[in-house]
Amino acid sequence: MEIISGLENSVSAVFVLSSVFIVLFVRAIVKRFTSSSSTYIHPESQQTVDEVRQTIISRSLASYTHVDTSPSNGEIDICPICLENLKFCVETNCRHRFCGDCFYAYWQQMSPLSNPICPVCRGQLRFVLKRFTIPEMQSDMSLSRSQIESNVDLFNRRYSGNPVSFIDQLRDLPVLLRYFWRVIFDGEGNISCLLRLRLIVLFLFVFFYVISPLDIFPESIVGVFGLLDDCLVCLVFCIYLGALFRGRLVADV
Repeated sequence: MEIISGLENSVSAVFVLSSVFIVLFVRAIVKRFTSSSSTYIHPESQQTVDEVRQTIISRSLASYTHVDTSPSNGEIDICPICLENLKFCVETNCRHRFCGDCFYAYWQQMSPLSNPICPVCRGQLRFVLKRFTIPEMQSDMSLSRSQIESNVDLFNRRYSGNPVSFIDQLRDLPVLLRYFWRVIFDGEGNISCLLRLRLIVLFLFVFFYVISPLDIFPESIVGVFGLLDDCLVCLVFCIYLGALFRGRLVADV
C-alpha cells in the first residue's frame, strides 16, 4: 500500500524526512535572526563578571564622559556585564552584545591559553563584530573608539582564523549574513568595488538558478525533489559568504 499515491513508500519516506529537515533548518535560521539575545549572565561566569564590574565601576568613577549611545532604531540594549546602555557595542558570533570596554575587560580575565567563552551562553567565541552607533562614530571620542577597534582586531586575529566545524559554520551564518548585508548595502567596512561586484554577480546567479526551470533536477520531472538542489545551492552560497567574511575579519587587521 502506497503512503502517497503515485510514489513508492521508500521515496515517500525520503520526501518526508527531507521536508522535515528543511523546515527545521529554516526555522532555526529564522529563530536566530529574530529572537532577542539574552542579557543574563551564565552562573558559571558570574564570579568573573562580578570582578569585571567592580573594575569598570572604579574606572567610571575616575573619569566620566557622556556619549549618546541610544540605538538608531529606538530600542534600548543593555550590556550584560555593566548593566548599562551599550557603549561602543561589539557583537559575538553567538549574537550577544557587550560594551567594547566590558568585553575586553572580561576577555582579559580569562586564561590566554584557553579558548574564550561567552559569559551569557558559555558558547565558544570565534569572532566579534563592531556595532557602533552613528553618534558614536561621529563623536569626538576617537581615542576610545580606536582603542576598542584595536581590541576587536586583536581578538579576531587571534581566534577567527582557527578551524571551524561545519555545524559551527551554520551557527555563525545569521551573524555573518547580517554583517554581509551591512557591508554590501550600508557601506560598513571598506571593500573593493571588484569584490562587491563579484558578490552581486554570485547572488544574481543563485537567484536566477532558483527561479529558472533549467535545474539539475527539474521540478517538472522529479516534482518537489527538484527543490533540493535549489536549497543546496542557496546553502552553499550562504556558507561561502560566511567563510569569505570570516576571512575578512582576519585580513582587515
